[in-house]
Amino acid sequence: MGRRFSRCSIMWGAVGLVWAGCVQPTAKATLPAADESAPLKIAIDPRQQGGAISPLLFGHNIEHTRNAVWRGLSAQMLANRKFAGQAGVGGLAAHWLAVGIEGVDFTLDSKEPFAAAQSQRVSILKKGPGGGIAQNGIHLKAGVAYDVRLWLKVDHELRVLTRLCDALDQRIHHQHAGSLVAGEWREQHFTFTAGQTDESARFEIIAQEVGTLWIGAISLLPADHFHGMRRDVVERLKEMSVPLLRWPGGNFTRDYRWEQGLLPVDRRPPIRAAASTTLPFTESYDFHEIGTDEFFALCQELKSVPSLTINMADAPPEEAAAWVQYCTVLRIRNRARSARNEVIRNPIESSIGRSGTRFTPIGWARLIPMPSRMPDGSSSMRER
Repeated sequence: MGRRFSRCSIMWGAVGLVWAGCVQPTAKATLPAADESAPLKIAIDPRQQGGAISPLLFGHNIEHTRNAVWRGLSAQMLANRKFAGQAGVGGLAAHWLAVGIEGVDFTLDSKEPFAAAQSQRVSILKKGPGGGIAQNGIHLKAGVAYDVRLWLKVDHELRVLTRLCDALDQRIHHQHAGSLVAGEWREQHFTFTAGQTDESARFEIIAQEVGTLWIGAISLLPADHFHGMRRDVVERLKEMSVPLLRWPGGNFTRDYRWEQGLLPVDRRPPIRAAASTTLPFTESYDFHEIGTDEFFALCQELKSVPSLTINMADAPPEEAAAWVQYCTVLRIRNRARSARNEVIRNPIESSIGRSGTRFTPIGWARLIPMPSRMPDGSSSMRER
């Protein structure tokens, strides 16, 4: 009798079969009638060698969900470092606490955005010890060096103190003080080495004089990070052997916009996940620590073939085409990493797909017309 089958993409893994996705059938398939009275026999000859098994039959997946990136692959140590989301009690962003209450006003200010649609504003209204914001639960390890970056803005010349101390404020691990002048957003950067281990240190930024301080983004990373990723996790991935690496995930693909990942990491807007279950530990926000360049750097370090998942649900096809062109031809280096805006013209092998459907870059180029301009304004391959 005739039976209808769906064409399915199936991958053999260490734990058995993984159904990667199906497409609707276009024709009927007819099976020969089985003789149910005849015994079933299967002969296996272990001496007979079959064809070569591709190492790409089994791979790994990085998805911006739950703790896969935050507290996982990402080396970032501060939560909500770009002050996304609604203000909590007292006008503070989630995960941040007040330093000083009397004579200090806290507001999420949408009129002075930086990476997110707002920044954290701290207004010192009268003379005193000042005030600012803090975050607890920072794990420092003795002998480890750390990088700190802050993007700050003030309404007039203002002295600002950044420090890391223990939870009881009895020991200062490191502090950095300096004066800022009014104007545009300014970056402060410093490094320090922890003198002792503290599993619950406190990070503070304090305005020490009357005036207004805006905080746009803060970063705290181990100095040995690999493109913003934890060095120890990268080394464990090497031990696992990752022949193929899929990114940026499944459900998260609908929320991801690759062009924003070309910005300097501190400037990338936080990404709000549509499904609340995707990022339950970060108020449904991803802070875009890993973009296309970081992902390809990781693949090169692991000697993995990159596999990108694209948004075929509600994003225009030109977006996918431009991403393919960027990955395989242009690979314009992030301006924050190279003042020369270096262009890489050696394509790296990759596959593009979604839900088990895989397309080569050339295949996508044939399916989707290339845009005439890239996000940075440069001409596309169509004009060359």
